[in-house]
Amino acid sequence: MRKLLWLDASDSSGNESLGVSVQEPVRSHLELRLRRAFEFGGQVTLWEGSVGPDEKILLGTHLGMEARPGACRLIYSPRKMPGEKSKIREWWEPGDASFRGTTNFSDHEWDDRTVCRDLSVVIEMFRDFFDNDDLTESSLEQTRSVCDRKSR
Repeated sequence: MRKLLWLDASDSSGNESLGVSVQEPVRSHLELRLRRAFEFGGQVTLWEGSVGPDEKILLGTHLGMEARPGACRLIYSPRKMPGEKSKIREWWEPGDASFRGTTNFSDHEWDDRTVCRDLSVVIEMFRDFFDNDDLTESSLEQTRSVCDRKSR
């Protein structure tokens, strides 16, 4: 089996040619897509995967960003075995800030502490995933299980 990274990205700039899926993306291309989605709104997902002997692509763990101009949500979804409890994690702002309300993303209200407004945080987490085919402990520490959210 060959290892691969798969990038799936689109943004809302109005330029139809900006939606893309790329096998084995280049880091600079990934960062450009992150910047554009953060600026205009859009989505970027980076998948770890492999190509089997039959040339079928098997996608596994992934890191995704859903953005609107100047803000985004980061979702990490590690590979899960059938019957296993969800391992999905979401980015939370660091610290113990108290609940301050919700923010609407995709017609759903999310705790505002799960909305990232710092592009450098986004780029650093995606670099970590890109370089390691997964998130390392330093990035995982910025996330929480969707089953273990901070209290309101």
